[in-house]
Amino acid sequence: MAINYAYMFNQPIVKTVFLTGLVITAIAVIIMLVNVISMILTVRPLLGEKKRMNIIKAIILTLIDELFVHRNLKRCRDETFRWIMHQFVLWGFAILMICTGLDSLEMHHYIDMCSPTTPGYCEPLMHHLHEPIKIAFNVGGVLLLFGSIALIVRRAAVRDAREATLNYDWYLIILLLIVAITGFLAQAVRLVAAPEAVGAVVYAIHLIAVAILFITIPYTKAAHVVYRFVALVLANYKGVKKRERLIA
Repeated sequence: MAINYAYMFNQPIVKTVFLTGLVITAIAVIIMLVNVISMILTVRPLLGEKKRMNIIKAIILTLIDELFVHRNLKRCRDETFRWIMHQFVLWGFAILMICTGLDSLEMHHYIDMCSPTTPGYCEPLMHHLHEPIKIAFNVGGVLLLFGSIALIVRRAAVRDAREATLNYDWYLIILLLIVAITGFLAQAVRLVAAPEAVGAVVYAIHLIAVAILFITIPYTKAAHVVYRFVALVLANYKGVKKRERLIA
């Protein structure tokens, strides 16, 4: 079964929301970069002048040792479930980000040829569910969906987790869940051949949820994925021992 995303993307409401989302995402990225630079300038003098390894090696080591495996969290047996669910959310979000970027490049390549009077021009963007890009999209969506649901259930059911959960924690997890659900809905309305207007509205809602997520990421716990990574790269670069780290 094929899904014509390009024709839906050509709808005015979707175009407007998408372009607005790009601006919001750019602002969020700038905020993150400013915060990262500020953090580096603040922490660097405290780490001294010594260098244990080059920066490329420090980045690779950090990716393997901390970000990809999240080993510190895995060490605690009581947190195994939490670790798995964090992996679901992390990798689901990462897969969706990569696929969205690739899909957007393809859309923009053909979008000028699409119009309501000549929908056939959008044929190159007819994606089938068995295509690698769609398989990756759905795998990422499933990971994000189940990871978000599991984290919500855990925080609601486990007393310690519930008491430690702040309002913005709920906000972030629920927003991730909304992004996953609306993403699958956007795909579903195309599969059932719903009217173009319905598909455009659902897709626009999905894009709005994504835009809200991006603009708020710098101010939620999700930002620690970036800030912690940068801090650990600096620690590895400067040769700070793990027992001496305040950031681990």
